[in-house]
Amino acid sequence: MGTEKATSFPQLVYIHVTNPGYTPMPLAQMLADSTLIIDGKPSHHAVGQFRGPQGLPPMGEWDGCLSLDTFSPPMTPGRHKVSLKIGDVQTPEAKISWNAPVNWRQGNLKSRLKEIQELAVSIVDGLPQSCVEQWLTVKDGGQPDEDKVRYYLEPQFKISVPYRQMYEPSGLHSVVDGTPTVYKEQKLTD
Repeated sequence: MGTEKATSFPQLVYIHVTNPGYTPMPLAQMLADSTLIIDGKPSHHAVGQFRGPQGLPPMGEWDGCLSLDTFSPPMTPGRHKVSLKIGDVQTPEAKISWNAPVNWRQGNLKSRLKEIQELAVSIVDGLPQSCVEQWLTVKDGGQPDEDKVRYYLEPQFKISVPYRQMYEPSGLHSVVDGTPTVYKEQKLTD
């Protein structure tokens, strides 16, 4: 998941994990021990912040995203065949085109606005909030809208993302509910 062209926002892998068993599953630990198989070669999960539940209850499910930047050795730019191994389960191989993130500071305000607008297109309806917040890490101050979260992006842009609550067997979680809005505005400090 991510922008089609290389931007400062890293590409993510969207995953759906189910626990078909009758005992809880240590999801966070299993993902910490996961391996990304890139063109037949293992790349192990390095240190990274996990934005999901520590475990999955019996018969539970979880949707989320993993950053490819958290695996070592890192993926090189280009086309690859990848699969993810979590515990004893390995996903089917998928073909992806990987773009390494670029430094937005090497551009100008116009190019920064364009890449933020491209990201907004990538934030599709139903995408978990935890995935969105791997790209948008700074929440904006001010009076929050009831169903939207505003995020600040340097140097002077904001993106407002609408969310709704969605039920899964593991509980309620927030997902994108519509199209994000990008606009130019200074960061609020309250």
